[in-house]
Amino acid sequence: MLMFRRPYYFHVLVLSLIFGLAGCEGCNNEGPDNFSITNPGNDLIGFLLDAADDNSNLTDHTIIIPALTSFDLSFDAQPRTDNESEEVVAFRKESPPVILNPVSLRSGRDIIPIVFREEIVLDITVWVLDVGSVANTFNDRTNEIIDGLAWCEERWREERMGVRIGDIQINDVRTNPAAATLRDHEAEDDPATYFAALSTDIGEDTDRVNFYLTRKVGGSRQFAGALHGENQSAVGMYAGEVDIPFTQFGEFFGLEPIDGNSNFNSENVAKSIGNLLTRRKYMTEGQVFRCHTIPYSAINDTYNARPGQYTTTCLNADNDVRCPPVEKRIWADSNAFPAN
Repeated sequence: MLMFRRPYYFHVLVLSLIFGLAGCEGCNNEGPDNFSITNPGNDLIGFLLDAADDNSNLTDHTIIIPALTSFDLSFDAQPRTDNESEEVVAFRKESPPVILNPVSLRSGRDIIPIVFREEIVLDITVWVLDVGSVANTFNDRTNEIIDGLAWCEERWREERMGVRIGDIQINDVRTNPAAATLRDHEAEDDPATYFAALSTDIGEDTDRVNFYLTRKVGGSRQFAGALHGENQSAVGMYAGEVDIPFTQFGEFFGLEPIDGNSNFNSENVAKSIGNLLTRRKYMTEGQVFRCHTIPYSAINDTYNARPGQYTTTCLNADNDVRCPPVEKRIWADSNAFPAN
């Protein structure tokens, strides 16, 4: 058994959103209203603000606040009359998104604190069932998965996920009699049954994400597979490309595939595995929001990393005051997909 531990740190930045709402309770023409924020830190901060205008139409504001900068936005807003509340979401590097719902904009002045907390640390257990030929050694396979987890951490930071890799425990289970039986997950095998057998016969750390290094997944040495919203992934013999764990974490976090959606390409985390050289590296802010709010996301279910915080199930097609569009981008994903 090998163990790796990376240090993590604590950082909290408190901002205040000030909504100055003129007028009176029940008035239909109280605007324009004002959204003011000062960014006292050294990091770029992005906001999504969902509010209602004076005709109760949803307004979706995307705001980027540079470091050490104040910002004012004038818009028509009033307290909602459709049994919904406003929502504020804030993003920055090295912190989980701050998701405030409900936010009720009353007549008068509202001060809403934004507290950026430390990154969520994800501990990983790797189970090595098979390493294949002499040329593909135990060290080769474990180095592949470690490189892949490092890729995850790098991408998460760039995409403002606010999660990072913590302890990595590697278990060599090649001598377990069940390893020879479970090293091949054939295409016709039921995935739920297969992962249940891995859990029972090989092992599972229920409060961590589990990667099983096998020989075949879905009948191929180049595939990897995970159950949607669960904490187990099987990785085939030649699926050691660094972005494979990144894609598998998308499954752990409850993301739906985005194949066929013209707002995405093969470099997005939720693109199905095809070309192993794709180097998936992008997540939209709509996807980051879903990773943190879906109740069965590993962030909430496996790690319980957001106790008491807002959760909601947003599918790809959802677009309302609860759920930003899945393709919502505060920052561009390459030149092909600008901020929207």
